[in-house]
Amino acid sequence: MNAVLSSLTPEQLDARAERDALRLVALARRGQVIAGRVRQEHALFLHEGHSLLGADERRTALALLDAVLDTEQAYQRLQSFHGDFWRLDAFGDPARHVRHFVLATSAYFGRLSLGLEFLEHTLGKPHFERLFDEPCEELGLWQGTFSRLKWDLVHVEHAGRVFAARQYQKLLRATHPEAFVGAAYLEGAVAALEDSYVRTKARLTGEGPRMLVENAFEILRGAAQSAWLPLQTEVADFLGDTRVFRDEHEALISVAQVHEAIALARPGDVLFERRNWYLSNVGLPGFWPHAALFLGTPTELAAYFDHDAAVCAAYGESFTGMLQRSHPAAWADYGSADAEARPRRIIEAVSEGVVFASAEHSLCADYIACVRPLRPKLEAARAIERAFGYAGRPYDFDFDFHTDSALVCSELVYKAWEPREDMTGIRLELVELLGRPTLPPNLAVAQYDRERGTPAEQLEFVFFVDGNESEQRAHFADDAAFRASWRRPKWDISQA
Repeated sequence: MNAVLSSLTPEQLDARAERDALRLVALARRGQVIAGRVRQEHALFLHEGHSLLGADERRTALALLDAVLDTEQAYQRLQSFHGDFWRLDAFGDPARHVRHFVLATSAYFGRLSLGLEFLEHTLGKPHFERLFDEPCEELGLWQGTFSRLKWDLVHVEHAGRVFAARQYQKLLRATHPEAFVGAAYLEGAVAALEDSYVRTKARLTGEGPRMLVENAFEILRGAAQSAWLPLQTEVADFLGDTRVFRDEHEALISVAQVHEAIALARPGDVLFERRNWYLSNVGLPGFWPHAALFLGTPTELAAYFDHDAAVCAAYGESFTGMLQRSHPAAWADYGSADAEARPRRIIEAVSEGVVFASAEHSLCADYIACVRPLRPKLEAARAIERAFGYAGRPYDFDFDFHTDSALVCSELVYKAWEPREDMTGIRLELVELLGRPTLPPNLAVAQYDRERGTPAEQLEFVFFVDGNESEQRAHFADDAAFRASWRRPKWDISQA
């Protein structure tokens, strides 16, 4: 049995099921958006083999591949965790057996549906297959990525597994109908399961046989398939041979290292974070998937700004007094302790929205880094003031920088430090992915690397805590290591 799943109490299983059901709904929505964009680019995939792809076309195609891989990986993680549902007694504990079955099945069908739709457009087209199998430093894709995707998804065993899972679902509905309605949060996951099953069935009975035949040689050459249902019990992590079974609350960076790191940070600093194998890695390309702003505690924030002459003159009052008056709800949230009674020091956009988090919660990750804008203290105050104005807004699963009603992590950083009339700010370079301007945190690190030591330099190095998955530890590294980190593959787990 999965070491993580087996270690949870019934109450912990219920909490995990509720949270992952919400994640699946969000993931299904994102999968539908990506599938829609694949269909919108139908003309792109009509290129004949002898017709060269232009630079913009290559960028669009690679961005689609990256989005599909990200989402497929996230589905795979959920499928891996809940795939041992069958060890929960269907008659002794039917509610939990059904819940974890639904979550595993929904994730399995979701990744098949999206992956097969993408492969329908690209499989058997040599110019795309060559492009997708080349390493892409900018997006963190390694050589052979597309071949691994084909081997993972276009396999004859999936047809049998899909229909076996469907029949088992029908059996559970007949024997334990109450389990499907016992938890309201499960409704979204069940709906996602039904939708993805219809899509997956259509592909397996439509284009599926053709794809299986065309991919038969690669399948025979050997692709390790993901275990699912009681056929096997170990699950290979997506796009890798190394199996990593770490509880999601375990991190390579220790709490002591977090405390050592934040002692170096100042309000307004930009943070970069990475957790291996997390859903937070979905959506943006490259090694670094998450960005945030450091604030310090309310007391630390006051000590930093409230006695600065330029800041007080600009606001006509203390900086923290202005925040309390202008953003009372946000200030109250910021000033409250988290569930573990720890002070909040960071503002970030996560799946729950724009929130204040403790350093121990946000930075107990596998890799973290911090850079400081080379701007006056007043500009740091203005950036934080802008960030407070976004507190409480939802997460933007559409990754649309054109609007402020919902934000992603890098958008919060970008718009907080964005140049405007009253501040020079930081000019972070947006890129167009899937037809929309966005700021992948990894490319912000790449920009820092390019500008470091030049007249265009905007940021300075503060710290980098580098994880080592194979040794299960982390260590403080220097600026040179951080500058090179953006080049790492996005699924890298073996940094020395």
